[in-house]
Amino acid sequence: MARPLVTYRTRDDRIPFLRGLLTQSLVDVGLTFTEAYAVASELRESLKGVKEIPAHKLRGLVGERLAARFGEEVRDRYTHGGPAESPIRVVMDGQPIPFTPATLARSLQACAIDPPAAYRIALTIQQQLEAAGELEVNSLDLRRKTYEVIKAAAGAKDADNYLVWRRFHRSGRPLILLVGGATGSGKSVVAAEVAYRLGLVRSQSTDMLREVMRLMLAPELMPTLFRSTYDAWQALPGETSKQRVLEGFYAQIQAMRVPIHATIRRAITEMVHMVIDGVHCFAPTLDLAPFREQAMVVPVMLATLDKEELKEHFSRRTDAAPQRRRDRYLSHFDEIWEIQAHLLETSDQEGIPIVPSHTVGDTVQAVIDLVTKELAQRHPPDVNKL
Repeated sequence: MARPLVTYRTRDDRIPFLRGLLTQSLVDVGLTFTEAYAVASELRESLKGVKEIPAHKLRGLVGERLAARFGEEVRDRYTHGGPAESPIRVVMDGQPIPFTPATLARSLQACAIDPPAAYRIALTIQQQLEAAGELEVNSLDLRRKTYEVIKAAAGAKDADNYLVWRRFHRSGRPLILLVGGATGSGKSVVAAEVAYRLGLVRSQSTDMLREVMRLMLAPELMPTLFRSTYDAWQALPGETSKQRVLEGFYAQIQAMRVPIHATIRRAITEMVHMVIDGVHCFAPTLDLAPFREQAMVVPVMLATLDKEELKEHFSRRTDAAPQRRRDRYLSHFDEIWEIQAHLLETSDQEGIPIVPSHTVGDTVQAVIDLVTKELAQRHPPDVNKL
């Protein structure tokens, strides 16, 4: 699909309309990634067949959609480009740097504060500092004020969560989040949103790792790797039978341990936070103990507990990506359901947190809450350690 070109009154050049850039600008004014992406996608669809559009008209169209879906306050933040640059300077390591609500809001999101709330808190802090004439503030005092504003605006729980994440970010250890679940449980969408919300630098799907391994190995060497997890049993030597569904699943899991371990080791070496998602993120089979001293490793398991809901998910997936055929998933539905039942039963026995996968927003928040709870065990909230 040809992208419309955006024209400008004061510039001769024209640039293509880019959904990713619009998504980021909407996130900067407080929308979640999912909300911003949905608005940008709707706008792109509405511009089909349009060859050129003036920038001011495009901005107006975006504003209309924001007002209709989220209210005039969000529209105004977008159309006016946020508040004017603040005269406040934050002193860090002896150097004054400009204070911006957007920067503070992003840092609050990385501390598990909901994006709209993070933006409101950042604006409140700016207003309080300017009203008090505090145009220069050191970074420690700013963190203390941030804690107090969060406590007043959102409550003690969110304020304590802020302290937990601040302590963790200063620990120098990366967070490795493993998002597991059966086919169709929403792992990729949830992992992407959690990664954005928490500022996790890198994300990796085990499906992509498996694809790389397929390029490196001949099918004869590892036949189960060239199947999906739910039909890997068909590549097992000897008599093939649906009674061997879990045997085929474990054969593929065993092959995937090597690239998953390599990915985790690399993240630890580079000291970067990472989220890994995939059905292969099955903690009881991965031997994560060697990594727990060097990183904060948090496995979670997503679950779609209603059969009809899972089937509906396959339909939505096919609409979004026609190459992922609904009929193929439904023809193997019994195997997928069997694998999920095994994942959930084993996870429950091993103490791996299970998160019901319903709406994306609720699931994402539940995962973030679990991560925060895990972090709090090693880094309990302490206002004196900001």
